[in-house]
Amino acid sequence: MEKILYIALAELNKQHNGVAKKIRMQMKGMEKNGYQVSCLAYGEMGYTLFEDEKETLISRYNGNKTRRFRYFSVARNFIEKEKIDICYIRFPYIDLAVWRLLKLLKKKKIRVILEVPTYPIKPYQLKKGEWKYWARDQIQKIFIPTLKNYIEKIVYIGNKTEKIFGIKSIRMTNGCSVEEFQLKKECEEEKILRIIGIASMFYHQGFERLIKGVAQYKNGNNKAKVEVYLVGEGEALNDYKNLAMKLGVMEYIKFFHWKTGKELDKLFDQCHIGCASLGLYKVGITEASTLKAKEYLSRGIPFICAYQEIGIPEDCPYVIRVASDDSPIDISYIINTFIDNKDKYKAENIRKFAMEKFSWENIMKNVISR
Repeated sequence: MEKILYIALAELNKQHNGVAKKIRMQMKGMEKNGYQVSCLAYGEMGYTLFEDEKETLISRYNGNKTRRFRYFSVARNFIEKEKIDICYIRFPYIDLAVWRLLKLLKKKKIRVILEVPTYPIKPYQLKKGEWKYWARDQIQKIFIPTLKNYIEKIVYIGNKTEKIFGIKSIRMTNGCSVEEFQLKKECEEEKILRIIGIASMFYHQGFERLIKGVAQYKNGNNKAKVEVYLVGEGEALNDYKNLAMKLGVMEYIKFFHWKTGKELDKLFDQCHIGCASLGLYKVGITEASTLKAKEYLSRGIPFICAYQEIGIPEDCPYVIRVASDDSPIDISYIINTFIDNKDKYKAENIRKFAMEKFSWENIMKNVISR
C-alpha cells in the first residue's frame, strides 16, 4: 500500500473550520482509493500526525514566532525516517523552508503534488504595519521559478489555465462527504422566505449585497416577508452588523455565532435557500469550487452565488446566479425564482445530485493518478 503524507499548515481538530473539513475529507477520499494517508498538522501543544481521525503529538512548539518555520523542519525529519511514496502539499507561500523540503523530496524520489486552493494567486496587499507580507512576496518571487524542478503537477481550483509556475496544472473541484450532512426537513408553508449564509465572515463573502437587497425589498409592495440568517464569525462581521443597523433591517437579518451539529441542522430546517459567496469579484475570481456550495446541496437546499461554481452546469436549477458586482441582491428575483422552481427543490433530489457530482473518492483518484 502506497503512503501519502499531506503537508498542510492547518489545525485539523477545528470542526467548524472549512479548510480543516476539506483536508479531512480529501484524506478520506485518498484512503478509499487504497492509500495510507497521514497529515502533518498543527495541534494544541505541538506538531501532530493526523491519521484515522486521531492525532499523535510528534514534536512540541517552541513558540508561535517559529511555529511555521519549524513545521518544515519537523516534516523533513519525519520524511527522513519514514517511507513516503507521495507528498501532497497544500500551497504555502514559498520560502527557503519550503524549498529545502522540496529538495529532500526530490532526493528521495517522492512524487510531489501541489494544491493551489484558489487561482489566480493574489499577492499580499501591503497595509500599514504589515510590511512582512510584502517581504514574503519578494522572497516567494525568488523561489517560484525553481518549483518546476521539484513538482510533478499542480492541482488547483479557480480560473482555467494549463500551467501554473510553468508546471502542468489540472483543475479540480471541491468534493463533499455528502453523508456527513443531515438532509434538511421541508419547511412548513408560510409567507416567509428564509435565506441562510454560513461562512467565515471575510469581505469577499459580499454579504453586504444581501443586506442592501433586503433594505430595498422591505420598502416595496411585497408578496412575502424575507429573513436572512448569517452564521459565522470573522473580520467583516461587525461591518455587516453596522450596515444592517444603519439600513434599519436588523429585524430581518439574524446574526449567529458558529453553529455545529443539531443546532446547525435546526437552522437549516427553517430555511429555504442558501447563500454562497457574493463577492469573489473583489479578488478577481469568476469561477470557484466552494465547500459551502457542496454543503448546501448535500443538505438538499438550493443556493445563491455570484460566480460560476465549477462542476455544476450553468442550467442547473439548484443554483440561483446573480451578477458578479457590487449591486444589491434583487430579493424579488430570488423569491420569484424560488417559487417558479419550487417543484424541483425537493431535498432528496438535490442531495442525490450532490452525491453524483462531488464524491471525494472520485476527485482524489483523478488528482493522484499519474
